[in-house]
Amino acid sequence: MSELSRITESPASLWHNNPVFTQLLGLSPVLAVSTSVVLGFALGVLTVLVFFFSAILIFYIQHLINDSWRFYIYLIVLATITTIAEIVLQIFWYQLYRDLGIYLPLICCNVILLMQLNKQDTFDSLSRLVSTSSRTMGGFFIAILLLASLRELIGNGSLFDKWQLLIPASSEILPNETGGELLDFALLQPGALLIMGLLLAGINWFNLAYGKAEEAQPVKPAKRARVTGKI
Repeated sequence: MSELSRITESPASLWHNNPVFTQLLGLSPVLAVSTSVVLGFALGVLTVLVFFFSAILIFYIQHLINDSWRFYIYLIVLATITTIAEIVLQIFWYQLYRDLGIYLPLICCNVILLMQLNKQDTFDSLSRLVSTSSRTMGGFFIAILLLASLRELIGNGSLFDKWQLLIPASSEILPNETGGELLDFALLQPGALLIMGLLLAGINWFNLAYGKAEEAQPVKPAKRARVTGKI
């Protein structure tokens, strides 16, 4: 088993083996929407809700799903729940729906959700599924919220700016701003990559300095198959 396979298949947690900071999955929405805490918080909550509604539905119909068709079923279920969430946002949180843009419907394509749904057959009870998946989805939520907080603080010098977007049926339309008051670079995509890299470096340093190092699992080398004289 390769090191990448070992990391992705091992149980995730809020800090160790975080799906974003350790496995580096789902980076596209994390980097794109984390320009403010409000947008990061909203996308994180929506992603978690879409996953759990989809996971509960698939858990009860998994005995009806053919193994060769399971990824198609997962995508259909995720797309259906995502569409429902999109319609609800259009009705009650229109400006938030507008600001999230294309990354709202793309929730159904998040690889973290697909990987978690693919582990459905390893759970024998709904409570165990929810307990295990909560750590993975909680890790994603913490990652996008932490990066959004750093970018908004550096770029705008504020936290939870435009919190009115979270109020249902808010009639106040706030202008979209592309720049901040402090370091505008933090709100751009190159700044997102730079801050993400520094954040990963800080997390790795903290884990090495103060955390318990994970026990390395030896990787068994592949045996060479001798085919001389057998063909």
